[in-house]
Amino acid sequence: MASSGWDVVKQFWADQLTHIDADTAIEMCQQALLLAAMIAAPILIVGVLMGLLTGLLQSLFQIQDQAISFVPKLLASVMVLLVCLPWMFSQVMQFWQTMSGVEPY
Repeated sequence: MASSGWDVVKQFWADQLTHIDADTAIEMCQQALLLAAMIAAPILIVGVLMGLLTGLLQSLFQIQDQAISFVPKLLASVMVLLVCLPWMFSQVMQFWQTMSGVEPY
C-alpha cells in the first residue's frame, strides 16, 4: 500500500522530534513567539495609532459615539495587512525552512 502525503509528513516530524532536546525546544518556542510578535506588530501599532488619532479627533469635536473609531482602525489595519503580507509570508516561510531544515526551491 502506498503511503499518503500525510504519512510522509507524520514520519518526517516523528524523525525530527526524536532528536530535539529541551534546550532546542525552548529555543524553537522563543523564536516562534518572537516571530509572532514581529508579524503582529505592524497591524497592532497602526491600530493603536489610529485609535489615538480618532480618540483625539472625537474629543476635539466632542463626538461621543464609540462606533466611529472602529471603521478607521479596521481600514488602516486592512491596508497595513495588504502592504505587509508579502513580508509576513516570507518571514513565516524562512522560519519554517530554518526549523525544518528544508531547502527552498
